[in-house]
Amino acid sequence: TRRREAYEREREQPFTGTPGGARPSAASLRARQQAAKRAAAASAGLDVDAAAKISARLRAAFQYLSELSTALNDAHPVSDRPYAVIYLGKIQNPVLTDGFTDYRSRIVAGTEVFDYVTFKYKVRSPKPVNVEVVGAELPYVRQKLESMRIEYAATETRNDIGNVVRATLAVSGPFPCEVTLRGDYDRYGIRLELENLRQLGVIKTRLALDEFTDDVLDEFGTYVLGASDSFERFLKRL
Repeated sequence: TRRREAYEREREQPFTGTPGGARPSAASLRARQQAAKRAAAASAGLDVDAAAKISARLRAAFQYLSELSTALNDAHPVSDRPYAVIYLGKIQNPVLTDGFTDYRSRIVAGTEVFDYVTFKYKVRSPKPVNVEVVGAELPYVRQKLESMRIEYAATETRNDIGNVVRATLAVSGPFPCEVTLRGDYDRYGIRLELENLRQLGVIKTRLALDEFTDDVLDEFGTYVLGASDSFERFLKRL
């Protein structure tokens, strides 16, 4: 009988990982999982603690920008600084609207982390601005405005045979702006891509992990609102 019991215990051990069929505790399983993740991270040359901090900073950015999006949607603030937009140049006292924030995650060395955060909003001119367009350019300008869902009203001037020779477009917007904050898990920092953020076009920059503090995140928010220019120091690096 004793031999039979010993035989049964030996059979059960490979399946349970513990003698006599005892089930491993949740704490021991978690410890093994953490050890496995750290081993995978080490083999990939990843600093687990730094990766966790990057993900935490992106999470903080998501929460901050979500609150900013809500403020834009509720209050429609007016920027103290001008915004440069397509066809109109710089518009003074633009109205900020349509805030939206989202994020995506991914797996790094067996751990789910924030991959990137997207922040979108729009700016509108307080009153329509007239843009003069020659007839040959009108189809292209119309297509561009409509693809960006920018509102406008057109007044056309035609020649004697009915061809459009010029048009006056009354454009008010809204003009799209977009920012992407992406975790740089290879160099331990945050990469930013800013499109039409007070300046027309795309600007790319990178902040080291220790630079992307709560204070800097607030500087970014005040830059969006046109209340401060201090965040520009990060945009002048490239």
